[in-house]
Amino acid sequence: MDKLTLLLLSQLVFHRPPGKSPYSLEEMHECGRDRAAPACALERVCDEPAFWCAAPRYSASRGFWARVETRETGLERYADWSELVVSTVRRLTRCTDAEGVADESCVRVRWWRGSKDLTLVVAVLSVFEAGMAEGPMYGHPPLGRGADGEVCALGLMPEYAPRYAMWLPAEERKRLSEAPYREVEAWALAELHGPHNLGRCIEVAIREIVAWRRICKSDAGMFAGYAAGRCGHQGKTVMMRTNFLNRMRRSTPPLPTWAAEQLGVQGAGAKPTG
Repeated sequence: MDKLTLLLLSQLVFHRPPGKSPYSLEEMHECGRDRAAPACALERVCDEPAFWCAAPRYSASRGFWARVETRETGLERYADWSELVVSTVRRLTRCTDAEGVADESCVRVRWWRGSKDLTLVVAVLSVFEAGMAEGPMYGHPPLGRGADGEVCALGLMPEYAPRYAMWLPAEERKRLSEAPYREVEAWALAELHGPHNLGRCIEVAIREIVAWRRICKSDAGMFAGYAAGRCGHQGKTVMMRTNFLNRMRRSTPPLPTWAAEQLGVQGAGAKPTG
């Protein structure tokens, strides 16, 4: 794991510790997948009087018996997300593939403070839009979509997303940007939502947040534009995001010892957190 991926992962684990979200589930393989006849005892999975010890329940959207996600499983998901975010940031800011070969079709993203800072901006969106929960990240209810119809783990509004989907021909982006909402919504759900579209979700979010920073010329305006479609919306949530970004710019918390050991990370500066 490289330094930038570790930095992002450390921020996410510190600010949204895995294993503590009722909206994150993992499969109980020993229970099988028969909704009517589970192969396990539907008993609490641990002794603590906490929601993460609740008995397995069947998740219709996932198609299996599930328990609240453990911190170990959550950490692996966080690590995968961090690697995908960092690789996408690098691809868009360098316009090269994984082997360093130039991609002539790439439309480069330029960020005024470099790729590390842009990665922290995505961290803000990761924490505030879906709280790094498994359900919103992969599109499972009840929070698979936001209250305003947002799609994907970074809370994209369907009506804005097509203009930043640079894998589409320009004429198709223009057509979708002008299409009826239901058509655009269907496109966004197919192209940006769910576990197989995380890379595109991240790409569109990065391109949009960069565009809003250029338009609004401030971090607060950038977050306002991303959330509400206009620079001047300076509410409490916008200031929370702006302050959160500045805190991450000033310091990076160490990766907890248990997490560093699980991932085999050396020299992470980890210290126990319980």
